[in-house]
Amino acid sequence: MTFRWSGFPYADDVAASLTSAPVGIPSAVKRIVDDHIDVRLGRAILRLSARRDPARQRAEDVL
Repeated sequence: MTFRWSGFPYADDVAASLTSAPVGIPSAVKRIVDDHIDVRLGRAILRLSARRDPARQRAEDVL
């Protein structure tokens, strides 16, 4: 399933809230792929296609 939007919150923040402790789903993982973020839980994939946080995206581009 893919969710797309162009406003706040950033896709990075949504992915972090789903995958990070203490409120995230313990076995969920995020993966950045080109212009979207996949959040995986088992075989299920939630694709977030939205504005990314510019500061985080620049930091990833440097790495």
